Amino acid sequence: FLNRVVPYYDSGSGTILEHLIKGMRFIGDHTGAHGLPLLFDTDWNDMLQVFSSDKEGGESIMVAEQFIHAANLMLEILDAIGVTDCKEYLLKKRTQFTDILNSDVCWDGKWFKRLLFKDSEMGASHNDEARIFLNTQSWAVIAGTLDPEKTRTAMNSVHKMLATEYGIRIFAPPITHMPESDRPFNTNTPGAGENGGIFLHANTWAIIAETLLGNNERAFEYFSSILSTKRNKNNPELYANEPYAFSSWVYGPDHNLFGKGQLSWLTGGAAWMYTVGMEYILGIKPTLKKLEVTPCLPAKWDACSIERQWRGKKLKIEIKKESNGKHVATINGKAPE
Repeated sequence: FLNRVVPYYDSGSGTILEHLIKGMRFIGDHTGAHGLPLLFDTDWNDMLQVFSSDKEGGESIMVAEQFIHAANLMLEILDAIGVTDCKEYLLKKRTQFTDILNSDVCWDGKWFKRLLFKDSEMGASHNDEARIFLNTQSWAVIAGTLDPEKTRTAMNSVHKMLATEYGIRIFAPPITHMPESDRPFNTNTPGAGENGGIFLHANTWAIIAETLLGNNERAFEYFSSILSTKRNKNNPELYANEPYAFSSWVYGPDHNLFGKGQLSWLTGGAAWMYTVGMEYILGIKPTLKKLEVTPCLPAKWDACSIERQWRGKKLKIEIKKESNGKHVATINGKAPE
């Protein structure tokens, strides 16, 4: 697959591996004044385009965290196929971004900031609005190279400041005007969509972060709070979406429709919820070398069983809680290798 030749968007063609390496080099080479990846128009959050069009030189802390995670995956792939090209570059950039992210440039004391500009920043405690963002806390954990004490503190800040009974807000407080300006903010109203709403796609990364930290109960609390089946069972009139379809986002507590679901069917969150449930809560995660089984189940679960195909083999996975409260897995009756 990595040797398959596919066209580039502008001109020419290259193998899948060449596409991956060029993509990593592009992000790593295009950095701003603080040494982190440039925001360009936006990163994952489309709404940030409002700010990138207003200010120049924006840098994305989230993209730096994602680069580290991607570098870890790329290094594993390169080792598996015996390719050394780009390894030194990835290791150097991973260290560089890790050092900057751990510094006070990005760390605000209790959470990680979101965007850096030459003369300002977003996602900092001194900001009147958009003070704390969800994604930079989740991806700080997922990156896997940042200070463990900082990442635990950051996710505790998420639970304290962003979590609600219907899911986690994307940031808070919502934006009503442009930063350092009286000009009104001209996109989503406060508490709706990407302006402080509960964006369910982003919730899935927070669930992953909590499982990586070993917080079984909190991970399952977050997972359960955004399940459409549970929302319809508890209050279908409020949720007002199909019980069998995942919503893109839910109105946040700053909106008078708090808890109402929006844009069912149109979301990447559904696929991520499957990934979260299977690979992180049940803990059945495919890797290049093997199928790992590391459950992160709530304490009240005594046992569960899963059947799945894995590289041509049918596997029956049993997870049971032992007397010490720890969940232990077997695959076809044997302990995982």
